[in-house]
Amino acid sequence: MTADVDIIVVENENVLLLPIEAVKEERGLVAQLTVPTSQLTKLTRQATVELGLGTGKKFAGIVSQYKPGAERGNVQVTLTNVGRGVRPGRTSVTLTVGDSSIPNIPAMLRPGKQYHVMLVSPGKGSDGPTKGHTFRGSKKIVEVGEQNDTDIEILSGLREGDRVLVQTAGPAGGPAQRGRRRP
Repeated sequence: MTADVDIIVVENENVLLLPIEAVKEERGLVAQLTVPTSQLTKLTRQATVELGLGTGKKFAGIVSQYKPGAERGNVQVTLTNVGRGVRPGRTSVTLTVGDSSIPNIPAMLRPGKQYHVMLVSPGKGSDGPTKGHTFRGSKKIVEVGEQNDTDIEILSGLREGDRVLVQTAGPAGGPAQRGRRRP
């Protein structure tokens, strides 16, 4: 039995694609919070926040999803630099946004992935780094979509005019070749 197969390609307008090398992936922890509706006005997507656990530990995070209409799990925070000592599961946290704190927020902590790109810091020249110097960039959390062999779709996190650093392959034996054995 045989069948003819047609390949259908859907093209979307206004899609931002970056080379896969520009997008970095980290394993981390994601906190799904149920923030009271009256407190949601203090939050925005990509806002920097701090989560305090009952153990006294505090962790920096970024609001990665914001769903004002949802009753439960209306805010998702991706935690950065968690380290050891935090276990996935249900807990209660204190959410700090700027100078205000919201105590006793029900939360579900779970392992997750975080994607980011490095942006060229403001004030850096457009000609690239000078000999012996490298660019220093700032980390920017992004939400990714589909990808192919060379590019990855950026759904959110970047604005028009942002300049993304892209790591290129170095010379043989250079940074891109480290760790490989030569035949």
